[in-house]
Amino acid sequence: IVYKENKIGQIVRFLPLKKVKKAMKTKKYPKTVAVAGTQNRIGTTTQALQMCLYLNILGYKVCYVEYNSNSLVSRFKKALYDEIKDNDKYITYENIDMYYSLSREEEIYFNYDYVVYDYGNINEILDEKFLLNDYSILVTGSKPQEILSLLLVLEHYNNKNIKVLLSFTSELALEKINEFLSNAVNKYFRIPYSDEYFIYNIANTQIYNDIFRFTEEEFTDAVKREKRKNKKSKLKFFRKEGKSKEKNKKVKIKDKGNKLNHNEKEDKK
Repeated sequence: IVYKENKIGQIVRFLPLKKVKKAMKTKKYPKTVAVAGTQNRIGTTTQALQMCLYLNILGYKVCYVEYNSNSLVSRFKKALYDEIKDNDKYITYENIDMYYSLSREEEIYFNYDYVVYDYGNINEILDEKFLLNDYSILVTGSKPQEILSLLLVLEHYNNKNIKVLLSFTSELALEKINEFLSNAVNKYFRIPYSDEYFIYNIANTQIYNDIFRFTEEEFTDAVKREKRKNKKSKLKFFRKEGKSKEKNKKVKIKDKGNKLNHNEKEDKK
């Protein structure tokens, strides 16, 4: 087993050598996104799922992995029972495959363009693999205890390339901690409040474009493509429905004709 601080190295840690060689030849290994909170209930899962929706809109095949012990995917399964697809090791909702956990990580590696890991509270594990991802993102707040927690995590990892997202933070609060953050990390963002897991908050787009290095034009073009797809699928549905109605009318007319012919024969008799 080889450990290297790049995406190929990350695959090497989990996969048999044959699969690694195949991945290196075809270059079909996914990009990995690690989202972690500096404490509980700070918006980590919301951000992880919002990023999944964002990447999905851009046309990428993406999955969410519950890399913590919160059992949230199991609760999604119960709450959204009638609307999800249950595939034993994961559920699918709103075109996002959500894995319960990672007992065998290699199973998902070659099926997706992006894998988004929800680390939950990073202080509960302080996993060194966190920095081996293509994108390492910390979610925190602006209250004194939240900033202190962020400081401890940043000291532990000692890496300025970690992106920081600030939840529940006003512009005034951001001004007060600007100097500290600019010295601690290269990039940090004040994120808007998102009240739904599975409804994409368009206000996140500019921030995600910056993190994932997509342009605004690429995102707007992707949205237009999605709208065209939806229109086409609806048109197909209505066309099929229209044809079936026409067939039903013809059948009814034939039935009436048969009845008339039958009545005429009885009258002649």
